Amino acid sequence: MTPDGPAPGRRFLPDLLVAAALFGAVWALYGPVQRLWWTFDDLFLLHVLHGRSPWEFFFSPGLWRGLPFRMFLPELLASYGLDRAIAGAQPRAFYVHELLACGAAAVALFAVLRRWFGTELSGAGALLFVLGAPFVTWTQQIMHRHYVEGFVFAAVSVWLFVGAVRRGRPGAAIASAAFYLLAMLSKEVYIPLGGMLALLPEGSARARFRRLLPHAAAAAVYFAWRYAMIGTLLGGYGWAIRPEELPEAVGTLPGRVVASLLPGSRGWNVVLFAAITLGAAAHFRLAPRALAAILGSAVLMILPAVPVSRAAGVRFAAMPWALAAAVFVSGCSRLRETSARGRIAALLLVGIAAASAFGANRARWSLQWREVWQMSAEGRFFLSMAPGDLLRAPRVPPAAREETRWFKEEYLRRPADAGWFEDDFYLCGERPPGRIFEYDGGEGRLRDVTSGALARARARCDGWKRNAPLRATFAFSRGALLWDLGPYTAGTYAILRGRGADATPVGRVGGYRLSTPAISLMVRYESAAGWVTYSPEFSLDSRVADSISWERRLASR
Repeated sequence: MTPDGPAPGRRFLPDLLVAAALFGAVWALYGPVQRLWWTFDDLFLLHVLHGRSPWEFFFSPGLWRGLPFRMFLPELLASYGLDRAIAGAQPRAFYVHELLACGAAAVALFAVLRRWFGTELSGAGALLFVLGAPFVTWTQQIMHRHYVEGFVFAAVSVWLFVGAVRRGRPGAAIASAAFYLLAMLSKEVYIPLGGMLALLPEGSARARFRRLLPHAAAAAVYFAWRYAMIGTLLGGYGWAIRPEELPEAVGTLPGRVVASLLPGSRGWNVVLFAAITLGAAAHFRLAPRALAAILGSAVLMILPAVPVSRAAGVRFAAMPWALAAAVFVSGCSRLRETSARGRIAALLLVGIAAASAFGANRARWSLQWREVWQMSAEGRFFLSMAPGDLLRAPRVPPAAREETRWFKEEYLRRPADAGWFEDDFYLCGERPPGRIFEYDGGEGRLRDVTSGALARARARCDGWKRNAPLRATFAFSRGALLWDLGPYTAGTYAILRGRGADATPVGRVGGYRLSTPAISLMVRYESAAGWVTYSPEFSLDSRVADSISWERRLASR
């Protein structure tokens, strides 16, 4: 990549107009999120903030070691804490903050691209980033605030570092390192930024490494700080990976990250990825020596996702998507310089990429909006449910349900004892004292389904196969619960808690990190033919036994 067009100082007004347009695009595309309620981990984070001071966010090992994960995210708590201090527990203010942060991320990437390209192409690259799948998730799920603000800090760090290398300014390098530290304190995915800066096409390798010395000091501070807070340099959460599964998990990780960008419209995505590929091909054809640096950067970007590769989703794709936009813009810039035909081809590629990205964006938005809107509707409705009422098949995740209960009963002091369930097995016992509700996607609201739910429960309770073969082995290992289920290789398995209150689909072999040494659960198996069987409830405790095996064989005649 080489500088393209007049210096930014001579084109301040056009740059300012593009930056304003990017902010406007974020608001126009994603403004409806202000209608959402709390979703996913939002109430968990509010619960963590409750009764704590900002000092604890950054300097309390007791806080961080008491959480159900091994991560150090002080910037996230500080960001949520700022919103809470300003607006209390009003979600709209949090979503406004999220939109502002996303607008800042778009402008920050534009500023970085302007280090090498003209206003128009830099704006096109930033717009592609805004239209990408990561932005849809960022805006609809404010629990990803740390990814967004960490991206802003990382982009500012890159912008300052390029200036430090070009002009030999050690002060700019120190400022870049400070923003690098802020990015790492936001989210671990930005730790590899130091290595990526070393690969930038700026100056000599010696000049880059000299300006990276403050970044090395920032990384040392971060890791010492992290270790002091959580007691480990590594960490993780969620799905566990067995040692023998690690090669396969790492090998498939790039594919998982790319696949996370695709849900929505297949047609628009095909056109978009074809345009991006053609732009990248032009870049590598005209600048083949850049291939190694770009591939190296891509590898560094996805390394932090290895510990959670089973759950690696679109949140880990933001940096790779920004890199893809930058490479695309570079390819179009180089293509434009070749000839008149090259300029036309570059213009067509930018137009096709922008149009297809918009189509894919709207399809992705609609797909994810239905999910978060249902969560919002269910959460709001739960606050008004009477004691004994139940919500059937909620979209709200299990952990978030408990935090919604905390918010209703302890924070708002509203009546307790409403509940939720995912599997109709939950009703195989006494009739619930209250009514049963379920979200109706067609009407977009919660409906009373008491009679129908009870009828489905009777069918499930009377009809499940009590003698069907089933086996399960559970083992505790390094803070994770591992399982091996069978004997069926087809069909689907789920782990139930609370006798069906929670039902989590799982693979036949897998594992999950636990924050407690004991857990009670059941296993459900559903065949491709539609019949269902359950295990008895197991009470597992790592302090009593490291493993347990159970099997129900086919009864002999």
